[in-house]
Amino acid sequence: MKAQIENLGAIHKAEIDVKPLTVFVGPNNTGKTWTVYTLAAILGSYGRDRYTEEYVSGEIIDLYPPIDSAVKHLSDEGNAKIDLVEFFIEYGNKYLNNLAIHMPKWMGAFLGSQRASFSKLKLSINLSDAELKKIIPKTILKLPIKSGLSIGKRGALLNAIKKKGEPEIYFYTKEQESKLDEKMHPSVIKDFVASIVFRGIHRAIYSRVYYFAAERTSLVSLANSIREVHRKEIPEGEIKDAGGDTPNSTALAIPVGGLLEIITQARFTGSLENRLKESKKEPLISNYLKSAELLQEILGGNLDFTKPDACIDRELIFNYNSEVTISLDLAVVSSMVKDLSALVLYLQYIAMPGDLLVIDEPEMNLHPKAQVELIELLSILVNSGLNILITTHSPYVVDHLTNLMKAYSHKDADHIKDKFYLKRKEAFISSRDVSVYLFEKNTAKSILNKSGRIDWETFSSVSEQVSQLYFEL
Repeated sequence: MKAQIENLGAIHKAEIDVKPLTVFVGPNNTGKTWTVYTLAAILGSYGRDRYTEEYVSGEIIDLYPPIDSAVKHLSDEGNAKIDLVEFFIEYGNKYLNNLAIHMPKWMGAFLGSQRASFSKLKLSINLSDAELKKIIPKTILKLPIKSGLSIGKRGALLNAIKKKGEPEIYFYTKEQESKLDEKMHPSVIKDFVASIVFRGIHRAIYSRVYYFAAERTSLVSLANSIREVHRKEIPEGEIKDAGGDTPNSTALAIPVGGLLEIITQARFTGSLENRLKESKKEPLISNYLKSAELLQEILGGNLDFTKPDACIDRELIFNYNSEVTISLDLAVVSSMVKDLSALVLYLQYIAMPGDLLVIDEPEMNLHPKAQVELIELLSILVNSGLNILITTHSPYVVDHLTNLMKAYSHKDADHIKDKFYLKRKEAFISSRDVSVYLFEKNTAKSILNKSGRIDWETFSSVSEQVSQLYFEL
């Protein structure tokens, strides 16, 4: 997937090839964070929901004949269907670019800013032929969809269902009645159909989008101290679509609110027993639980709740591994534990294949050894079906990523795995799944060459200058 960006903060013009692991490096104030959040805003539920609202209201004049036809047929006959695979192949790029065109007017609200201007921002998203015609359609086929729209206590007047392995979404009324528009406004029918179709497209690209904002070190203690939380009721069948960027989850900026959502969702609804049951249906969940254990080894202890069952008054604590186990409140644990605790909770209670994780500076507050351990863990997650987009200022992260790509092509992975920090060959990652971009001089350029090496001069030049200064003195 390639994104073209113009006039986004410090960025005048750039083209980004988004891979399963995408890394942004460069000096401060060069546009890295704004770029990751802009991409996530388009590809997550925030942009989708804003676009759907304006499309249904008529504020956006974008044409999708299959939706219009389905709405009319559903209104007249009480049933309709849309082949979601055919729709995606025909309109996938058009839909994403229509959304991107309108995204600038929502970016201020997404970032929680009333002053930042995005009026000159231009965005475009282009899927490759393979993504458009083969890769994502295969994911669409695997998607089950089941949703209903109820009014009062009358039951689901509108229903949508798509069986796993089939391309068609079937829409139908409760009793297959005709003249539905006499009971329900046409815009309600259009909203229901468009929401299901657009949600299906987004779920096929990225299941959900989750944010690990730079504010995580302080917010985790705040979220842990909350005694009650108001949670918007999500209709049955839609909970897996919500993700960490649900606009209604918080009045804060979406990336910050999404981080709070991860912590509160794990605390108030998370159950390891339920996750183990889920892992029987989705084997990759077992990988995420094992990765959570690896991450806690990096932390030097384990995160646990004071009560096993989800409830309002359970709190998250950290059990420090020493000769005598010491239990600590999150308010007094190290900054490293605070920084990574949300990621532990996500892996334990929330992670599902196809998710996109947006992590702003994952190396914050981490010793260099922990930084290289973390990039090994992130590579393991990518190889387990997650997508990760990070910004970083760490030469350790970038340089060790080169080692992981080199190790991937080694003829004897089992022999060399013990040379690495986590001693897992699952951390070796193909350069085909990685992109690395340097942000500077009002643009972004790829610094990952064909041989799998990363040109990280942005870090080494500073090291050389510091060393040279010593000799001059």
